[in-house]
Amino acid sequence: MSKNKQNKENTNLLDTNRKINPLKDSLRIAIWYSIFGLLWITISDFLLYWLVSDNDLELRIATAKGWLFVILTVVFIFLTVRRRIDIIKDFVDKMILTKKVLSSTEEELLIQKAITEEIIGKAPVIIIIWDQNGELKSVNPYAFEVLGYKDDLQFYSNWQDFITTSDNIANLSQVFKRLQVEGRLVNYETELITKSGSKVYVIWNSGILDRKDSGNTEYVSFGVDITERRNAENTLKGIAYTDTLTGLPNRVALENEVKRRLAKIESKFALLYLDLDNFKYVNDSLGHHVGDELLKYLANCISKVIKSKDYVARLGGDEFAIIIGNYTKKDQVFDLIDKIKQEAGKTWYIYNHSFYISLSIGVALYPDNGTEVNLLSKNADIAMYSSKSEGKDRIMFFEETIEQNNLYHIEMAKKLQNAIESSEFELYYQPIFTLADNTIHGFEALLRWNEVSRGFISPAEFIPLAENTGQIYAIERWVFQSALSQKKAWNANGFNDITLSINLSSKTLISDVSFAIIESYLKEFNDDLSTVVVEITETALITDMHKVIMRVEKLKELGVKIALDDFGTGYSSLTHIKLLPVDIVKLDRSFISQVENKGKDEMIVSSVIELVKKLDHQLVAEGIETQDQYDYLVNNKVELGQGFLMSKPIPIQSVNLLLEKMRQPSNEKRDD
Repeated sequence: MSKNKQNKENTNLLDTNRKINPLKDSLRIAIWYSIFGLLWITISDFLLYWLVSDNDLELRIATAKGWLFVILTVVFIFLTVRRRIDIIKDFVDKMILTKKVLSSTEEELLIQKAITEEIIGKAPVIIIIWDQNGELKSVNPYAFEVLGYKDDLQFYSNWQDFITTSDNIANLSQVFKRLQVEGRLVNYETELITKSGSKVYVIWNSGILDRKDSGNTEYVSFGVDITERRNAENTLKGIAYTDTLTGLPNRVALENEVKRRLAKIESKFALLYLDLDNFKYVNDSLGHHVGDELLKYLANCISKVIKSKDYVARLGGDEFAIIIGNYTKKDQVFDLIDKIKQEAGKTWYIYNHSFYISLSIGVALYPDNGTEVNLLSKNADIAMYSSKSEGKDRIMFFEETIEQNNLYHIEMAKKLQNAIESSEFELYYQPIFTLADNTIHGFEALLRWNEVSRGFISPAEFIPLAENTGQIYAIERWVFQSALSQKKAWNANGFNDITLSINLSSKTLISDVSFAIIESYLKEFNDDLSTVVVEITETALITDMHKVIMRVEKLKELGVKIALDDFGTGYSSLTHIKLLPVDIVKLDRSFISQVENKGKDEMIVSSVIELVKKLDHQLVAEGIETQDQYDYLVNNKVELGQGFLMSKPIPIQSVNLLLEKMRQPSNEKRDD
């Protein structure tokens, strides 16, 4: 039998109509006894008088009548008393059963109470009971354990002063009002202060515990300590919004900060993008750990000089960003960058190495250059890359012309890719002459782009773009394949002695993959490579001298000759020709143009020519455009030269005609 059913039956036992009233029951018995006695005596005597005439018989019958009356009276009394005793017994039995039931229920309630108190006392949950006025009625031990206070009257009276801040009191008051109105609140968070002063974050679920007849209502709140979870969330948030290397805000945090400032519609501000020039060389030559130290050093220098209304972040790699608040004039940007440079110094020293610090900076202004985060960021980025392309170590403010130029480069990159895929390139060849007798010594293969809509586009326009986009690798592979194929054709026609110079970009020279492909082309040439010249520029040497030397030595092992192109335009030309195993030095046209300037310029050129000769390198003069230049070079015994004075670059058909003419013996000399 279930407990609910048993309790219901027990209740019915107590709810009976068979009640005992001593006065009424006694009076009822007396009345019934009197009526029965009177009726018995009257009727029996009347019948005896009329029916029996014998006195003896009447006496015996009267005696029997008396005994019968006694017997009937006893039976009546027995039945009457028994009924009442049955009622009393039934009631007593019910009372005994009820007592047992109550005892069992009380015991069960005591057990349940003990279990409840055990749960409340030991459960790792904060349990608080409130009254309708917001006063604490009960707080479980775990709450005191979490908060660090004792279970005393002082805490119950002044709990708001102990565990909340002034900002939080109003919030808690609003929460309690909601609870009174709605009767239930689920999953709301509060911040509490422990006795030690640390913060505890609690998530609550509250509801009505009891509504009393007096109108008073009690509420119960269950709280779970989520401090560890919140701290973990804050840690993850820190990782999500903080650059782990420098400790600065990251790109995401910067975007949020820009959005915040845009939402406030505050006065003008400037968004600066900063790029650390030539940072790649530090990583490549000294290692990434040194590069990381440089980035941390620069981040620290920037952080020291920015003001409280400003903001600094690391975007990634070697790029940083700064927001200058309350921007009014360009001098604010120049002053800040000057302070950063003063703090960082011109040179950074580490592990007996030094690195020259320079920054390329792009600036976008709000609202002039954009009113939303993506546009401002894009324009600052465009300005920064414009600064790098203009020569680095400078500040560029965004202008529409910069964006137009950027769009032009994007369009050119598309056309360049189409040219690669559609074979729009062709090779022209500029003759290299033996200056003493004006005979052809060889040719330099030069790339030309005959674009469908524009016609011929200058290499000075598209080669730098190809190097920036990485398209130079595909272009250069085509150049080497085409040039080597042409050289093989010349050799087959008996022009083995004619040299062919092919330019190798610094990008390919230091690229592991692209260099390996060019190397494979040379290995597959299957012919004499001694008349093939690979020209490299000083740009590659500045990038990674050690790698370049190893690559040059590999090329020389294949049999090709190495020429150092554009000599005289770099900062360390003399050092390069001393360290690099080159065979030929090509004097840049800017050097050659100085020979007509009498005085110091001419003396410098003469000295360089003598120096190169003493180093046992063959000399080739580039960009010969006047007879005076030609005569000067001949007089100074420069062996080879090329330039518009003798011949412009010509297509392969003209080259072949020129070579065929060389087969015919001729005593013709070059006209003066």
